[in-house]
Amino acid sequence: MSRAANALMGAHVADAATLGVHWLYDPARIAALGAALWRAPDAADFEGAKGVFVHHGKRAGDISQYGAQMRIMGRAL
Repeated sequence: MSRAANALMGAHVADAATLGVHWLYDPARIAALGAALWRAPDAADFEGAKGVFVHHGKRAGDISQYGAQMRIMGRAL
Protein backbone atom coordinates (compact mmCIF):
# COMPACT_ATOMS: atom_id res chain seq x y z
CA MET A 1 0.00 0.00 0.00
CA SER A 2 1.06 3.57 -0.51
CA ARG A 3 1.95 5.85 2.37
CA ALA A 4 -1.27 7.81 1.79
CA ALA A 5 -3.39 4.65 1.92
CA ASN A 6 -1.60 3.52 5.08
CA ALA A 7 -2.23 6.91 6.69
CA LEU A 8 -5.95 6.73 5.88
CA MET A 9 -6.19 3.17 7.21
CA GLY A 10 -4.44 4.21 10.43
CA ALA A 11 -6.79 7.16 10.84
CA HIS A 12 -9.84 4.90 10.40
CA VAL A 13 -8.56 2.43 12.99
CA ALA A 14 -7.75 5.21 15.47
CA ASP A 15 -11.19 6.77 14.97
CA ALA A 16 -12.98 3.47 15.62
CA ALA A 17 -10.71 2.50 18.52
CA THR A 18 -11.40 5.69 20.47
CA LEU A 19 -15.12 6.11 19.76
CA GLY A 20 -16.12 5.21 23.33
CA VAL A 21 -14.32 8.22 24.80
CA HIS A 22 -14.77 10.56 21.84
CA TRP A 23 -15.61 14.04 23.15
CA LEU A 24 -14.76 13.08 26.75
CA TYR A 25 -12.34 15.83 27.84
CA ASP A 26 -11.62 14.66 31.37
CA PRO A 27 -8.23 12.90 31.65
CA ALA A 28 -9.00 11.72 35.18
CA ARG A 29 -12.27 10.12 34.04
CA ILE A 30 -10.59 8.48 31.06
CA ALA A 31 -7.90 7.07 33.36
CA ALA A 32 -10.56 5.82 35.79
CA LEU A 33 -12.33 3.99 32.97
CA GLY A 34 -9.22 1.90 32.39
CA ALA A 35 -8.89 0.65 28.84
CA ALA A 36 -10.26 3.44 26.64
CA LEU A 37 -9.53 1.68 23.36
CA TRP A 38 -12.42 -0.25 21.79
CA ARG A 39 -14.73 0.80 24.63
CA ALA A 40 -18.44 0.82 23.84
CA PRO A 41 -19.93 4.33 23.97
CA ASP A 42 -21.80 4.72 27.26
CA ALA A 43 -23.56 7.90 28.43
CA ALA A 44 -22.80 6.98 32.07
CA ASP A 45 -19.06 7.46 31.38
CA PHE A 46 -19.75 11.15 30.70
CA GLU A 47 -21.92 11.93 33.75
CA GLY A 48 -20.30 14.62 35.87
CA ALA A 49 -17.28 14.81 33.55
CA LYS A 50 -16.04 17.41 31.07
CA GLY A 51 -17.37 16.51 27.66
CA VAL A 52 -20.55 15.58 25.88
CA PHE A 53 -21.97 12.18 24.93
CA VAL A 54 -23.00 12.19 21.27
CA HIS A 55 -22.74 8.56 20.15
CA HIS A 56 -26.04 7.06 21.30
CA GLY A 57 -26.71 3.86 19.41
CA LYS A 58 -23.10 3.35 18.33
CA ARG A 59 -21.11 0.25 19.27
CA ALA A 60 -17.43 -0.33 19.95
CA GLY A 61 -15.58 -0.25 16.63
CA ASP A 62 -18.08 1.98 14.84
CA ILE A 63 -16.72 5.15 13.27
CA SER A 64 -17.47 8.71 14.31
CA GLN A 65 -18.72 11.44 12.00
CA TYR A 66 -15.05 12.23 11.31
CA GLY A 67 -14.47 8.68 10.15
CA ALA A 68 -17.56 8.87 7.94
CA GLN A 69 -16.35 12.13 6.40
CA MET A 70 -12.90 10.64 5.84
CA ARG A 71 -14.45 7.61 4.12
CA ILE A 72 -16.46 9.82 1.77
CA MET A 73 -13.45 12.01 1.03
CA GLY A 74 -11.34 8.94 0.28
CA ARG A 75 -13.94 7.62 -2.15
CA ALA A 76 -14.17 11.02 -3.85
CA LEU A 77 -10.41 11.21 -4.35
